[in-house]
Amino acid sequence: MYVTELNGKVESFRYVGRGEGYVEVKFEREENLNPLCVIYIGSENKEDLKVGDSIYKAKNSEDYQIYRQDGSENYSFCKTLKNKP
Repeated sequence: MYVTELNGKVESFRYVGRGEGYVEVKFEREENLNPLCVIYIGSENKEDLKVGDSIYKAKNSEDYQIYRQDGSENYSFCKTLKNKP
C-alpha cells in the first residue's frame, strides 16, 4: 500500500510486466509514467480505464477512484480499482 495521495487526469498508460492486466499511468503535465500509479484492470476489462479519466487515490489507501466525463463534460464517479486483483 502506498502512503502517497494521487490525483490526476490520465494522458496515457501502458501495460507493465507485473502480470497480465496491470497498467502504469502517465498524468497530464507530467513527463513520465508515474511508478506510484500502477493499477490492476485485468485482461477482460479494457474499458475500466480510458485516456481522459480522472484518478484519485487517498493517502494510505489501495483504492483508485476513477471519474469519467459525460456528454456535458462533467466528471462523475465511474468505478473503484485497486493495484492488485
